[in-house]
Amino acid sequence: RLEQRELLVPGTRRDLLANRLVVVAAPGEAFSVGEEQALDQCFEGRLALADPDHVPAGVYAREALQHAGWWHPLASRIVPAVDVRAALLLVERGECAAGIVYATDAVSSESVRVVLEIPEQWHSPIVYPVAIVQSSELAASPTAPTPVVDCQALQVSSAVSPSPSVPVQTMASPGSAWSGRAHV
Repeated sequence: RLEQRELLVPGTRRDLLANRLVVVAAPGEAFSVGEEQALDQCFEGRLALADPDHVPAGVYAREALQHAGWWHPLASRIVPAVDVRAALLLVERGECAAGIVYATDAVSSESVRVVLEIPEQWHSPIVYPVAIVQSSELAASPTAPTPVVDCQALQVSSAVSPSPSVPVQTMASPGSAWSGRAHV
């Protein structure tokens, strides 16, 4: 949105990290999803996901379910949650048999089990961008630098990966006005 409103320094936006969607099972749920199986036939009960009308994780989940042809068979069993963490909590408590959440949220839970990694091609890219904002001190620099991230400084889960769309640099170029560290 900031880019659309021209509030970013042109050419500085980069996709820093990427995430994935996974299907998780509740404690005690003994099911798996095979290549030839439809998700709706793999478990009984409800499916938690972030609200697909308002929350990015839910929008991605709906795209993936529609791509696979699973949206309509599962529609009456979907429990929309206020956000992805609330969807995960519904599964952790056993209130829903399964859920679709970000991989980063799934690894933070000791209660759920990942039963399917949803292929990235089934939904829009899940990326976390970085850029220089026009109103920042860096924007006033005669040569607006490109954001550079010290990858060794990133403290992230193994579920998050550097975005494949942009090569990641490990140090700022000499004389760069922007050489800060990023913490996720």
